[in-house]
Amino acid sequence: MNRIAVIDIGSNSVRYMLAECTSTHVHSLYKELCTTRLAEGQDEQRRLQAEPVRRTAEAVLRFAKRAEAENVPVYAYATSALREASNRERLLERIGDAVPLWILSGEQEGELAYSGATGGRGTLLDIGGGSFQVVNNRVRFSAPIGCVRFRDRCPEGTPDELYESLCQWADSYRSICIPLEEPVTGVGGTITTLGALQLGQTVYDGSALPNTSITLDSLKALLERLYAMGEARKDHPLLYKRHNVILQGGTILRYLMEHLSIRSVTPRDRDGMEGFASAVLTGKFSVKHP
Repeated sequence: MNRIAVIDIGSNSVRYMLAECTSTHVHSLYKELCTTRLAEGQDEQRRLQAEPVRRTAEAVLRFAKRAEAENVPVYAYATSALREASNRERLLERIGDAVPLWILSGEQEGELAYSGATGGRGTLLDIGGGSFQVVNNRVRFSAPIGCVRFRDRCPEGTPDELYESLCQWADSYRSICIPLEEPVTGVGGTITTLGALQLGQTVYDGSALPNTSITLDSLKALLERLYAMGEARKDHPLLYKRHNVILQGGTILRYLMEHLSIRSVTPRDRDGMEGFASAVLTGKFSVKHP
């Protein structure tokens, strides 16, 4: 059995996973998250801003040192914020050769999450800080719409106001028909947090997420409750550093469920990290280093 570490450089957070791997299965021993908001303040030219770059680089280098201390090989991948950045070298230069790094396309990001979360069954929704993906055996669809970017465009509003604003933005990306295959699984911090809140958790327990299903009615009710909390959202233990993007992320989920006629979504915390680890170990991952 092999142990490896994976670093996920996302648009909202940098995550670290230590995993035990066999030829057929990746088992996460633990995951840790550091919210760095790499996509924060990206303008129309998709330029990364100095402070998010600093925060993100520090988190990546700290996690790389942890892997070295644990004497395990470490691999990193980056998603929407970095792949679309016109000045990505600002972050790459800070990271240097501390960790092998791949920059995923939107389709690759969705495919790895699909593999890690579902084993290739049903349909996957993945909502991140800078993009969302819809993946099944018939379609791979990605759009540069995530909770951080939506927050930058629309920082406040009622759930219905946010939904109306999102529709005007997101409809321009719905240029293909997306056939659904059930069951529908949801991953990413937005969906797992909403699932944990629906379960009434105050301490996150990802193993319990498959015990709940998010329906459109339950989602709308939860978003109304979160909106009514106002500034008190920041005091909820599950919304630490997510209190000001959870309504935007939940609105993206509402949009996908409404427009794709999804009856329910089951959240899971197995995602692209497990998929990436499996792809690296089996030699199926073909993306070249930047």
